[in-house]
Amino acid sequence: DALKHAEALVDAAQDCLQQHTKLKRDKRLVDYGDMLSLAHELLINNPDVLKDFSKNVDCVVIDEFQDTNPLQFSLLWALHRQGIPTLVVGDVKQAIMGFQDADSRLLEELVKSDIAGISQPLSENWRTVKPLMEILNTMGSCLFPGSYQQLTPRVEETSQYQPLQIINFRKSTSKQFCGNHIAAHVKSILQDQKSVLDSKEYRAVRGGDIAILLPTNSLIETYASSFRDAGLTVQIDETGWFESRSVQLLYYGLLFVADPADRHAALYLSTTELGSSSLQDTLTKLINNEKLNEPVLEKISDLHNSLRDRDVCSLVREVIAKLDLFNILSIWPNAEKERANILRVLAEANEFNTTKPETLEASGLYGFGLKTFLAWLLKRREIDNTLPRSKAVNNDAITLTTWHKAKGREWPIVAVCGTSKNYNVKLPSLDIQYQDFSDFDEILNKADIEFSPSFAAIETNENFINPLLEEAEKNGLRLLYVAMTRAKEQLILERTGHQEEKETLSYWNLLHHCTGMSFTDKKIQVGGKSYSFTQKNIDKEEVGTEDQE
Repeated sequence: DALKHAEALVDAAQDCLQQHTKLKRDKRLVDYGDMLSLAHELLINNPDVLKDFSKNVDCVVIDEFQDTNPLQFSLLWALHRQGIPTLVVGDVKQAIMGFQDADSRLLEELVKSDIAGISQPLSENWRTVKPLMEILNTMGSCLFPGSYQQLTPRVEETSQYQPLQIINFRKSTSKQFCGNHIAAHVKSILQDQKSVLDSKEYRAVRGGDIAILLPTNSLIETYASSFRDAGLTVQIDETGWFESRSVQLLYYGLLFVADPADRHAALYLSTTELGSSSLQDTLTKLINNEKLNEPVLEKISDLHNSLRDRDVCSLVREVIAKLDLFNILSIWPNAEKERANILRVLAEANEFNTTKPETLEASGLYGFGLKTFLAWLLKRREIDNTLPRSKAVNNDAITLTTWHKAKGREWPIVAVCGTSKNYNVKLPSLDIQYQDFSDFDEILNKADIEFSPSFAAIETNENFINPLLEEAEKNGLRLLYVAMTRAKEQLILERTGHQEEKETLSYWNLLHHCTGMSFTDKKIQVGGKSYSFTQKNIDKEEVGTEDQE
């Protein structure tokens, strides 16, 4: 049955893709995947084109090569085989983008191949202070035995911070409880006012020097709540832009302008802070088909008659002005954020105005009127519903972000939290397997799609999960490594000591097992080496009552 279902799924997907491809071709549109596949087909199947192309390219440089997928690899390999000088930069230890079809095995096999003789590993670190780098080097050797390149620290300045701190939750607790204690600890760091390095100069620590890294967005929301309750300013990529109060007021205002007979829009505007009626009175009038004599509706009703003569961008600005939105928002507690939300609507209107008709039609949108723009907004919400930041940079705001999004960034003080989360394999799973890597020219022909279905029977699922656990563990180790190496002066680890005696697939147990961590009085043993550290053991439910070693 599973095989039949998989076959039906693949057949249906192929049919959909073929129809999608035909529609794009008819409208002369390409997407990101087409850019790769069409370029690959053009160069691979037309040697003369590849030859002419190579004459115009002096050198090809590819960064983050560990995030390459098979199609990208085949395209880049064709350029290399044509004789174009190629520089590849990558780090398998930071290969954490597998969910986007990246395949780090391609870089691993490339290094093992005949051209490995001209490869050069990175051997220096210009980010991290020496005491912390020594600990990270030892951890790296444990996480990636036999393949880790020791990095020589080149930061000559010293730090006022203990390189490693551990917050140990010795009993099972809620995520909110953990967030409360991490927030209290960060608050104490800011109150101590020690100095951090900034371009080889020392200055007092501030919120922007600290990052809290978590495995999931839901945990970010939980911890952010704890930090705000502690009176700390945070900077996170929050969702809910379209649902924000300011955008909803403007959206319903635009709905009413587009169609004054829209009873729902009229009801909404009349009963908000923009109107003057109660919900009960307004509903009664609507049920009795009575006219709503609301000043807020009268302000914008005349705009409907000028829809054909106005572009969307000017209409949006006019509705904002007539509703006096910016002045109303100015007295709200979160005025800056709400203003930023409205400014994004204006930016969307401007982009809508400049979008070509065929591009809109490809998305199922027709015309350039206000109703089409409102449908555009709904689609934009599905693509990106992130709240815009009211300030480009806030030096006092503590960054809360995911382990994935922290890649490529750095902070003086980094807390790696949420380590109690499991790295379980999720079914169904779609993966790529290779017959072998003996011929990179044939890499696509030797790649197969492997589908692991999900069953109602737990025992059956285990047969599919077990072969995938090894790769899940490798990805977990890379995520931990990326998160820990974001720190420049101090690394804070959230330890779940209560899990260490249990056979759970948590990130902490993975780190604890691979590094062989053990703890004595003010010393931590990692990979057979001893380092100084500080640890806070937390047992009680009251913030600030933790024991300290």
